[in-house]
Amino acid sequence: MAVWTSTDEVVARFVDRPDEESFAEVFRAMAPQLVVYFRARGCEAGVAEDLTQEVMLATFRKVGSLRDGNLFRPWLFRIAKNELLQHVRQQGRRPEVTALP
Repeated sequence: MAVWTSTDEVVARFVDRPDEESFAEVFRAMAPQLVVYFRARGCEAGVAEDLTQEVMLATFRKVGSLRDGNLFRPWLFRIAKNELLQHVRQQGRRPEVTALP
């Protein structure tokens, strides 16, 4: 497994050649930032972790649609924003659970 010295290098490799190894490197580099993003927007730790995994999975699936590798970070956080909005919408549709006496 290659060891990369900067996030930019990790991202460049992933965008150029998205495979399991480059994805794992991008995941290690970007997942903590995504967790912080979700936590800063009020998500509990477990929800933030789940959303991060969803975002990273979408990133792996959609990286071929990224036209400019220099825009990876804004593109990634746009996916994160969309995942968060979807999560909030789904939360609004769930019935309220109340404890029984």
